[in-house]
Amino acid sequence: MTISAASVSAREQARQVDGKFGAHRHAEQDADLAPAQDPIPPTPRHLVVYGTDQHGFDEAMTSDLFARAYREASDGPITGQTEKAWRNFCSWRAKHAHSPAIAGGYRRLAAQPPDDPRTLRAALDMNRRDDRASKALSAHVASIAAVHGVDPDRVRSYVRAARIQHQGAEPGTLPAPPAEWVAGVTERAYDVRSAPHDPATLYALYRAEADPEAFGRIADRPRQFASVDLETAGPFDKSGFKPENGCIIEVGVSIWNERGERVGEFASLVRPEPRAAGTYRTGAVDVHGIQWEDVENAPEWPAVATQLETHLRGSTMIAQNSPFESTWLDHHMPAAGASFDRYIPTADTFRVAQRHFGTLENHKLETIAGHVGVEYADGHRALHDADVAARTLFAMQGRIEQTYQSDPAWANAPKVDAEW
Repeated sequence: MTISAASVSAREQARQVDGKFGAHRHAEQDADLAPAQDPIPPTPRHLVVYGTDQHGFDEAMTSDLFARAYREASDGPITGQTEKAWRNFCSWRAKHAHSPAIAGGYRRLAAQPPDDPRTLRAALDMNRRDDRASKALSAHVASIAAVHGVDPDRVRSYVRAARIQHQGAEPGTLPAPPAEWVAGVTERAYDVRSAPHDPATLYALYRAEADPEAFGRIADRPRQFASVDLETAGPFDKSGFKPENGCIIEVGVSIWNERGERVGEFASLVRPEPRAAGTYRTGAVDVHGIQWEDVENAPEWPAVATQLETHLRGSTMIAQNSPFESTWLDHHMPAAGASFDRYIPTADTFRVAQRHFGTLENHKLETIAGHVGVEYADGHRALHDADVAARTLFAMQGRIEQTYQSDPAWANAPKVDAEW
């Protein structure tokens, strides 16, 4: 592929201080960095209607997805194979449409492919893009809901109302989110091909995340936070990162109320399962410092798992890089006769930091904590890291809200009228 001069210029502007081009794998693709060379045609109406009906998108977000698909689409001739792909695309959407009217429309469209090859191929790409964008948007909404301790439906209602507000305003009259946050959402926190890029959605998500008055008084959100960290042991290769190959050797839980006050804790070493004795024992001792003699007389996992279940029930979980904790607990707790809700509301300090503090050297817990003034003294011990993660989350939220409130543009922005 020939790299355009515009792309080279854009790439240099995106270059980070350390000389790298960004954290996402598409950072050096011409189609992502170069301005569009051809005008984008109007988004086909059937794509807008389907995106609204199936995913709750609005026209701006669907048009953004279509525009990016169009820029990447080939303008080669429409072949018989392409026409077959179009018929399959229409049949799939007709089968999965929530509305009989939309289903009937796609059945009729099956015999009427677009004349423009790029429009046709961009439309074919929309199933994948719509699905991934819906998941990215849902993940962001779930993250905001967890941090604020509210139901995700409440966040969705707010985002919907803020989108409508942005679309109805005169261009340039409403403030834009900070550039660092926009980069965190569209380049780091989620795949750049699926994250929302349209101004209305970015405006809505930022307000939902940063405005301390978005969801009413804290007293209206009586949710407990349980910050969790695990130390694990497993084989000394990549297979050791998979929960089925290893065991949990320490659990730490730091309990906080909705006002950000620490109200309790639970910590326990765990006796490794028998297979560990003659193989990996306690694993990476150089990381966590836990020796075999520390755990050989510790409680067994089923007893610890039962207590952990009690602390997690009805709570919002806080974790640094939460997929790790969630994956290990989802595997090991049922095996111990305890339950774990894989859909538990979870505030991930790693993801929040990616969005708001993307220019940090890295997003390790120690780095994020230092940036927001939280002491990190005894890393890789479970209770310490759980406690630091909670303090870091609340400190980040305070910094986020302070940034929002100190900007006169947001202070003068009209209130978002959302129905709960």
